[in-house]
Amino acid sequence: MIVSACVFFLWWWLLCSSLFLDVLFNDEKVTMTSNSNGVTRPFSRIDSGNVYKIGTEGFSLIELLVGICVISMVLALGVRFSTSILRSTEKNVTNRLLLQMEARKAADRIVEQIREGGEVVRPLLGETLPYLVFKDAENNMALLYLDGDEKNSQIMKKKLFKLVFYTDTHTGNYERDNEKILADSLERLAFTSISPFGVQVNATVVNEKSSYQFITHIGLMNLANLD
Repeated sequence: MIVSACVFFLWWWLLCSSLFLDVLFNDEKVTMTSNSNGVTRPFSRIDSGNVYKIGTEGFSLIELLVGICVISMVLALGVRFSTSILRSTEKNVTNRLLLQMEARKAADRIVEQIREGGEVVRPLLGETLPYLVFKDAENNMALLYLDGDEKNSQIMKKKLFKLVFYTDTHTGNYERDNEKILADSLERLAFTSISPFGVQVNATVVNEKSSYQFITHIGLMNLANLD
């Protein structure tokens, strides 16, 4: 609406200007006689003995209308191009922020499950693995490992994983009730043991347009050994 109003105002101003100039320079002449012969001359201005003749031809109305049409087309194309760029930038920024939020939520869930645990069993000190084994607060073995994320892999046409948290309660069977999905749409994830009670997590979360990597250090509270 604002652009249309500006274009209309520009058109109206140029139209009025063209009519004024056309009347001023094309239609009106002033008769000036320099002698008794009564010679008719176009209007001129005398300044310090110099004569400056004002041109008798200006832009025609058709020429101005054509110019207005060209300017309007250029303005419309420029506005459309600028709008498309702004929309694309807005979508990219929004997509990036949403991806960062998802990565943050995944990191918080991972930290919540690991920090209340005890000693790290695997990986060994200084070792990096795609899974983590540690003792939880009740001395049960807890496992974080990657499993195939078939749904998101088909959508994004790349191999993706989901992070599964499982607690072994020594029943001898794999209990589905003890399984929890902490994150999905993971391109990669690795655990590095930095101490018997500390681990570094390096993960990359992706969506259809972008990827986001986060690294976090988690210290285990070792609550099982507290008296």
